[in-house]
Amino acid sequence: MLNTFTTNVSIDLAEDDLSELEVLSSDLTPLITATVDECQKTRCPRFDQCALYAARKQADVADVMVVNHQLLMSRYVNPSDDLVDLIDKMDVQLIDEADQLLRLARDAKQTVFSFNWMKEMAITFGRVNADPQQHDSVLGEWQTLLGQEKRRFERAYEAVEGTSFLEPIVKAIALAQLDDLESLLTRLKRVLGPRLNRGKMLVAAYDDLAYRLDQVLTLAADIEDEAQSYWWESDARGGALFRSTVPDVDQGVMGVLTASIPKIFVSATLSVNASFEFFCQQIGYDATEAVKVPNAFAYSEQVMGYQPTQQFAVDHPDFIQALLRDLASLGVLKTLMLFTSHRALASAASQLSGSRRGNLFVQGERPLQTLVTEFKHAEHGILLGTTSFWHGVDLNGAGLECLVIDKLPFLQPDDPKLMARRRAYHLAGLDFFSDYILPDCALKLRQGFGRLIRKESDHGLFVIGDPRFWNASYAGLLQASLPQFKWTNSASEALDFMDKRS
Repeated sequence: MLNTFTTNVSIDLAEDDLSELEVLSSDLTPLITATVDECQKTRCPRFDQCALYAARKQADVADVMVVNHQLLMSRYVNPSDDLVDLIDKMDVQLIDEADQLLRLARDAKQTVFSFNWMKEMAITFGRVNADPQQHDSVLGEWQTLLGQEKRRFERAYEAVEGTSFLEPIVKAIALAQLDDLESLLTRLKRVLGPRLNRGKMLVAAYDDLAYRLDQVLTLAADIEDEAQSYWWESDARGGALFRSTVPDVDQGVMGVLTASIPKIFVSATLSVNASFEFFCQQIGYDATEAVKVPNAFAYSEQVMGYQPTQQFAVDHPDFIQALLRDLASLGVLKTLMLFTSHRALASAASQLSGSRRGNLFVQGERPLQTLVTEFKHAEHGILLGTTSFWHGVDLNGAGLECLVIDKLPFLQPDDPKLMARRRAYHLAGLDFFSDYILPDCALKLRQGFGRLIRKESDHGLFVIGDPRFWNASYAGLLQASLPQFKWTNSASEALDFMDKRS
């Protein structure tokens, strides 16, 4: 008899997991979660009560272990973690929804630096000073100063969030702040040195300080030499993050996964134009080992594509309005609309809010699972969603009749997260758009399309508002990456297909 263990616990409980809670104050999040850096493991006074390590203990004796992608990736991102022995003892890894592993792998190839550790160190000083007879006024002053400096450093980057440090002005700001931080840490190191005999907490703080100082010096050198792509972005825990992508075109962003245990990657969306080359290059595997299994769905009978008549460019201010006018000719169909930006979603929500086409369900107005459940139970309605609705949301049983995608889901080439990767592709003699941006878009488009047909009895209309899907030079590749079905620009023909014609 197999001993099976299932867990959805990750090292750092993600914001997406917490979003399933109806009400949760942002101030509470850092009190009930811990990052890898913050976790004290066996040094934690409540280690024996930790749900995560209790789960790992159970998993250690399992024959079959089911984990989420985040937990699997954390084993490879942190090779010193005790997850290594736990996961590597398995004979084989079956990775479902493998297309989503690419996104996690790209994040895993990023280094993170936040100022949250300054808050943790301030708390340590407060604990050391908890005994009034042992109170150290200098540590008390530093406890206050660290909190103030943390806020000052974070505020310095608010005006340049999402902008690459390769920009001269941003680069100057970053280097100046890192110089200040280096000076601050050097001063604190001199303060802690004579106080190491006061106990293990200060010794640990001193060691952590040396580690942070090394990080600062490395960051400053990389930014100065423009060796990697850095930017600043808001952190769900209230800190600031520096991230650097470290792409490797030859080995792929997930080359590390090729080591040790045999792996089977499974997904409905791994091929681009019937080829596995792009995905396999990203994970560092040989595409000749990929196998395509026939799908049980008869797309040519279950789906009809509808081409809107509007021809506005996607950046035209009236694009969303014109698309919605076209969709009105399809009557009242239970519809999922997928957007590539929150701005487009908000525009559509505003224009649809006064319509009489049924209930309107908008991402962000309620927790994701609540929204999906309410949409499933509604007789009619329109569900509006962005990134998280393109994958991982199962509308099986919802009676979905129409899927609308507003724009082609292209990555932004000037995104600082992609700048280092773009440079690597150019150095390798590759075209970044055709070899990376375009196939990535094709995979995402297929993922979005997958929301429409979930079982053999489903049938529905598929709509793309982006004119580039038909008239761009690369349109053929995108069309070939979708299943084959008939397209029409006639609303009457589309409604006949759905048996919805009045």
